[in-house]
Amino acid sequence: MNTRNKPKLGKLERIKDIRSVWGNEARDFSRWLAEEENLNDLGKVLGLDLELIHTEEKIGEFRADLFARDSESGKAVIIENQLEESNHKHLGQILTYAAGKDASTVVWIVKHARQEHAKAIEWLNSHLDQSIDFFLIEIELWKIDNSPLAPNFNVVEGPNAWGKNKKSPSEKSDAEEFRLEFWSDFYEYLQSNDRLKGFSWGRPSNRLNFQLRVGTMKAHLFFTASYQKKELSISMYIKNNDSINRALQNLDSWNCTLQSNLSVSKDKNLTLTIDVAEINIENPESWTVVFDKAVESAIKMRSLLMTVV
Repeated sequence: MNTRNKPKLGKLERIKDIRSVWGNEARDFSRWLAEEENLNDLGKVLGLDLELIHTEEKIGEFRADLFARDSESGKAVIIENQLEESNHKHLGQILTYAAGKDASTVVWIVKHARQEHAKAIEWLNSHLDQSIDFFLIEIELWKIDNSPLAPNFNVVEGPNAWGKNKKSPSEKSDAEEFRLEFWSDFYEYLQSNDRLKGFSWGRPSNRLNFQLRVGTMKAHLFFTASYQKKELSISMYIKNNDSINRALQNLDSWNCTLQSNLSVSKDKNLTLTIDVAEINIENPESWTVVFDKAVESAIKMRSLLMTVV
């Protein structure tokens, strides 16, 4: 047998002692998970665009490990970490935190999921309404020979429709294909626009929203492209309580500046939204006019935000 062209394969090995990497849940694992790159990796597994709000979020006399939001829907996400076998105590905690934050998604990350707790998460997803999703995830560490350790989020239990909703690239819907093309063209437009000093943005995707960072952690802007309504809107998302109060006090003058009435959505944070323009989905050549209006609105909104944050 000719072995000259035989590929050299390494041995995949799972590291069982995850405490050798993350000795303490709060000090080590939660801080690691809160880093943008790692939170993005978790978000990809969940099918969410996660944005960290706080670590050690206070809920009554308790504290949730991570409190985040899905930037596409704006809804709250609770993440509770347990670097050991799942137990009843943490099951009670995630329910308490979900109620305390009116969360839409609850993520319970453990070293090992007991069958009884996997069944409990399955029962919650089956019997509660679709306004809240529960995930039970095992955190794993793997390596190949002497390679660096690689983390893996293994979903043990998730919402009933979760697997069905995760589509391969070949299964993208018409809406997703439109948004990817629309945001890609918008991205190129932004890259070539010299009026956007003070803004930054990420790469285009097929998600509902496209975020603009405005130079402060207290607020950001995001656009929403609706395939169904064929329209583009822009929202101001404000996190800081003092900034929220100042924004609400200035709504009338802001409406005059924008020449449009801002719709208000408020839970713990504040989202103020206006419609920008209609989108001719069948005619991408017309989108430049929409982009012009979008940038004009973004510049005005950033100026308004800077007066309160």
